[in-house]
Amino acid sequence: MPSTDRRSASEDVLDLGERPRIPRWALLVGGLLAAVLIAGAVVALGFGGSGSSTDGSTPDESARPPSAAAGGGSAPVDSEDALILGSYLFRLTPDALYRTAASGPAGTATTLPISGLDALGPADSYHLVGDATAHLVWLVGYGSSPTTLLAVDTGTLSVRARVTLPQTVAAAAALGSDLFVVTDNAVIDVPLSGSSSGLGRLDGRYLSIAADPSRHRLLLFDVESRRAVGYDPTRNVLRLGPKLPFGKGSVLTDGSGDVWAGGYRFAAGGGAALVRLDARTLRPIGSSPLAGRLGPGAELVASGSSVVWVRSGAGGDDLWCVDGRTGRAVQHWGIDGAVTSRTGSAVVDQPGAVATLTLRGCRG
Repeated sequence: MPSTDRRSASEDVLDLGERPRIPRWALLVGGLLAAVLIAGAVVALGFGGSGSSTDGSTPDESARPPSAAAGGGSAPVDSEDALILGSYLFRLTPDALYRTAASGPAGTATTLPISGLDALGPADSYHLVGDATAHLVWLVGYGSSPTTLLAVDTGTLSVRARVTLPQTVAAAAALGSDLFVVTDNAVIDVPLSGSSSGLGRLDGRYLSIAADPSRHRLLLFDVESRRAVGYDPTRNVLRLGPKLPFGKGSVLTDGSGDVWAGGYRFAAGGGAALVRLDARTLRPIGSSPLAGRLGPGAELVASGSSVVWVRSGAGGDDLWCVDGRTGRAVQHWGIDGAVTSRTGSAVVDQPGAVATLTLRGCRG
């Protein structure tokens, strides 16, 4: 039976002379495929990216632009700090503590108004530290005295404790339900309930403190003896590592329990030190090849589930994600601000919002 389609042959195909006659639909499909491939290439080469890296030699600077969703529809004013804790992302602004989902669409934020940071007392800077297992996030002011500390329940955003210390706080870490703060001449245990007390065995001088929850201990760097220090506050057990060839140091552990120390070398010519420590003895057992790119010193700024985050002691906006086991710089960004991460996600606090880092080699 003859076809009822009255389209002419010239409408079904294009005549390319002596070449085979190609159906028009095939050309249309080919054109669409080409457009898709071109668009994919543009996206891959777009926003600040310069290729992935597993050794840090070629920086990967891909990051999604700041998201304003943390304000419940409008971006909050510039925040003081950000912290991923469990399944939540917390941001502290001069007026409130904001809580959103740590990954996926931010959605509307839950807020705890704090009537401006005056509610915490004057400080040079404000910080968030917490322990996910204790369901607590602490709001801490650094750099002036007296210091007001707020403990907030991560689930209800209710204030669980408000403590005022006469000392100036330089650093803080949360271990279980207790907050431990470094002051000018002491390390103080601030329990959720009860009286604060100094930890007499930690009588050195420290600039930083970090929690090592897998071993229920604190990690510090003694500025005067230049030793890494581990302290279990429950058993009152102190571990001193050997003297290290660098100063102004800090020690932290990633979520997998790998311990790293970094600082400024005293040797001729100076330079940065970034070394992995044996978790038991706190002796150096390896070093990161990134150290040579960090200028005068290494600044350990945060830890993730299996990585540590490092900046150069020379300042600037360079941010490196370092594998906690190998010490290799697996990704690099040129972005300023506080960084916080967990497996599969990382954000950097930016004016008015947060920037989401695109993770490739970095596991977060």
